[in-house]
Amino acid sequence: MIIKPKLILYYYTASFTNILNATCFCYINKGDIVCNSFNKIFFSNLKQKSKQYLEPFHTADITSIIIINNNTFASSSLDGSIGIFSREGIIKLIKEHEAPVYQIITTKQYLISCSGDKTIKLFDINSYELKFTMNGHSADVLSLIQYDDNTIISGSTDRKIKLWSLQSHQEISTLSIYNVASVKFLLLDQYRLMS
Repeated sequence: MIIKPKLILYYYTASFTNILNATCFCYINKGDIVCNSFNKIFFSNLKQKSKQYLEPFHTADITSIIIINNNTFASSSLDGSIGIFSREGIIKLIKEHEAPVYQIITTKQYLISCSGDKTIKLFDINSYELKFTMNGHSADVLSLIQYDDNTIISGSTDRKIKLWSLQSHQEISTLSIYNVASVKFLLLDQYRLMS
């Protein structure tokens, strides 16, 4: 979920100056958010103006934060790791990529990551064990979105958008875009991508 500008302004005026360094936000509920400041993660309540830092477990800047369930979250980092954490701290640190992890998403079955090592990795959503590695891009994979229950879409600095099957773990199709340096995008609806 995207934080609305008025929330960012409120958060800043409440003297939480770390918001200027935060790159990732995730709205939890009732004013609670989880966000980062460089390689540190903190939980905050916008209404109570409180903040709780976790002991750092990433060694480089965080690139994304997502909710896995009500009490469990995941973060990706330029250090190539994925952190699974709760309000109490780190649950598991996954180090399966050989380069920065740029984005993570979840489906019913998987925690999915994309990386500068040109791969997309699928981890079991419950055990966080690596199940599959999908290869096909020739450069850093920057973006992932879930298209439907069985399909994800990736974008890369190789200027390609790829559709992948989560059943066969194979590439379905590729779209090449030649007028851009890299591909990052947002799924607008079932038929439209914004790149």
